[in-house]
Amino acid sequence: MLVVGLSQGSDLIKFPVAVEREESGTDVVVTTVNMDGQVLRANVDTSSDVTFFIDKAWYEKESPGGCDKILHKCHECKTPCMKSGTEIVNFEDGSSVRVSITTGKLNLPGMPPIDVDFGLVNRLTGWPQSFAVLGLSAQTGRYVPVINQIMRKPPSERPIKGTAFSFYLRREDPPTGELILGGDDPSLHKRLSYMAVTEPDLYLPPVTFYLQGVNGKDVPIRVEPADYVTVKDKEGASTCYLAMRSSTEGALGFPALRGHYILFNWDQNKIGVGHLK
Repeated sequence: MLVVGLSQGSDLIKFPVAVEREESGTDVVVTTVNMDGQVLRANVDTSSDVTFFIDKAWYEKESPGGCDKILHKCHECKTPCMKSGTEIVNFEDGSSVRVSITTGKLNLPGMPPIDVDFGLVNRLTGWPQSFAVLGLSAQTGRYVPVINQIMRKPPSERPIKGTAFSFYLRREDPPTGELILGGDDPSLHKRLSYMAVTEPDLYLPPVTFYLQGVNGKDVPIRVEPADYVTVKDKEGASTCYLAMRSSTEGALGFPALRGHYILFNWDQNKIGVGHLK
């Protein structure tokens, strides 16, 4: 397991990331987070706006001592956690986690601890993809993403200048890289090409599948976002019927990320992609 300290400089916070294997056998991109003085692991997730960890008291009711055996470890409330509500985080395979929202101290290098709200998992439905997540998508519900919570602090207490963030994986085995909160580090990449995010709640591209045709010519089938996302229902929710998972065959996964630098800027409605130097 890779556990490396955070670094800070030039109004950026850099979290080391690595591809590691969960107990289910799934490869995930994880980083290290220090919450309430506890070193935890969380999946880097740009599709969820909720940050959550595993509740030790809940997990070890069924698996005594189990927190030390799992990739993500568990968060333990040293005193009774003050809970301010619950959130249900749904995954595309129909599984979900229920989390209780509490407040803790996020420890960052060279800064006093920052109070942030985060979730503690206390119920599973199905077999969820993730038990612990650092949520990085734009806000979609009541919960305010951690990076936005940081930006709500007085200017003198902010370790970063904005909600933009970057991510990259190097072509190594296993792949490693960084999650960079606060914006862009131009020293790491070549020129970025930008794509627009047309709707704040749907970061979805057209997808083209190439099928083997006669005479060696591929047959392209292009699927537009409107074709695999239903219209919003009366509650305002949409459903995506396209799932992409990491795999050596037939999926857009880690091989597509390695060697690339990606800048996410939800406030400016754009995503930049470029090659690493």
